[in-house]
Amino acid sequence: MKARKKHPSLDIVSSHGTELAGKKIVLCVAGSVAAYKSIELARLLMRHGADVTCVVSDAASKLVKPDYFKWATGNEVITKLTGKLEHIQVADYGKSDLIIVYPATANTLGKLAAGIDDTPIATILTVGFGSKIPILIALAMHQSMYENIAVRKNIRFLKDKVDFISPQMIEGKAKAAEPEDVLQHVLRKFGFSSVLHNKKVLMTAGPTIEYIDPVRVITNQSSGKTGVLLAAELVSAGAKVTLVYGPGREEPPKGAKVIRIDTAKAMFDAVKNELRKKFDVVILAAAVSDYVPERTEKSKIRSTQKQVTIHSFKSLH
Repeated sequence: MKARKKHPSLDIVSSHGTELAGKKIVLCVAGSVAAYKSIELARLLMRHGADVTCVVSDAASKLVKPDYFKWATGNEVITKLTGKLEHIQVADYGKSDLIIVYPATANTLGKLAAGIDDTPIATILTVGFGSKIPILIALAMHQSMYENIAVRKNIRFLKDKVDFISPQMIEGKAKAAEPEDVLQHVLRKFGFSSVLHNKKVLMTAGPTIEYIDPVRVITNQSSGKTGVLLAAELVSAGAKVTLVYGPGREEPPKGAKVIRIDTAKAMFDAVKNELRKKFDVVILAAAVSDYVPERTEKSKIRSTQKQVTIHSFKSLH
């Protein structure tokens, strides 16, 4: 059986953090001109680890082609309900972790409040509402529609049952919140702590190797695991991590800026150079070599040489 090829768009998953890793999010896109911003929201959610499936209304499809959503998320886009029972697949008990309606129109809001399910989005919301999947609504409409008594009644009815992100009142319109604001709301919903958000952290991790000659080295057996796990947790908490990393066996986390080094001197120079910038936290978790050869041979020592004496001196750390 052929292995399924990874969609190129999935390369960005967890590139900014892993707070949403393992979370399945359904993004419903209703027919507002703000629909174009939903692409950015989908990508932001993915960059923090989420698996995003888009449900696009007929009206939204006229503004943004469904293929664009497939390109953005790597997942099939739901534009109609078929015998595959898409609404059950994504919104039944435990099938998803969150349903976001972005942008949400007055029409979509009214259907959710009244239990009307005559469109794919409305049906998915009805199923999700019944199966207790959290729903997040980001309204977008003209200010006069937002202030309509029927719309206000629907908001009041739903306010204790779903989450709302307030629109921005600009130029007579209730404009949808910015994708970044929606992302922050989602991160907080899943327990994201803002204590380390945007804090700048410099870390070292992994071993160093010290050259005896161009081929032979002395080193230690550090895998880099401790430093890499710490870096991953910091990235997940929203920190901006710079990782100065020796030749460890562990894969550094996505979302961290990684500076690869080999020797103790290279690590020392890299850290010294980075410290010209401002950091909030510095963590030195590398297993730097205790000793380095006093002299590195410029050419390979002959294998026929019966004995090699290595004179060493204390490393820079």
